[in-house]
Amino acid sequence: MRTLTVELGERSYPIHIGTGLLGRADLLRPRLRGTQAMVVTNEVVGPLHLERLLPALEGLEVETVVLPDGEATKTLDTVAGIIDRLMAARFARDCALVALGGGVVGDITGFAAAEGDEGAVAREARGHQAVDDAGDRVQRLGG
Repeated sequence: MRTLTVELGERSYPIHIGTGLLGRADLLRPRLRGTQAMVVTNEVVGPLHLERLLPALEGLEVETVVLPDGEATKTLDTVAGIIDRLMAARFARDCALVALGGGVVGDITGFAAAEGDEGAVAREARGHQAVDDAGDRVQRLGG
């Protein structure tokens, strides 16, 4: 495993690059607050990788949202649906939203975290990603 650090002073964060990292709680859990996590994925990535991510979230109350694949998913209705699921599950302000997928999933999950509750934090888990395009709200873990 190789770790790069994005140096932002107090907001610095690591980017882990390697294989077999998706289910490693020691890499993901220190970045999460609270006892609840909502995993947002899509119908392509979820069936391939969700089971590998879940061990990293063991001990948390976990809910999953599976979105359709593609750019057409980037809508306010999709964001509202994620927020509705958070509310229906009675998730607290310190819950984590974990994006499992590519750009659309990361974008929509980060937007939902920002719009739904300032306390929510979005973390993105996807393979071989070394560039952070959403600031300190997203951490990528290699798959």
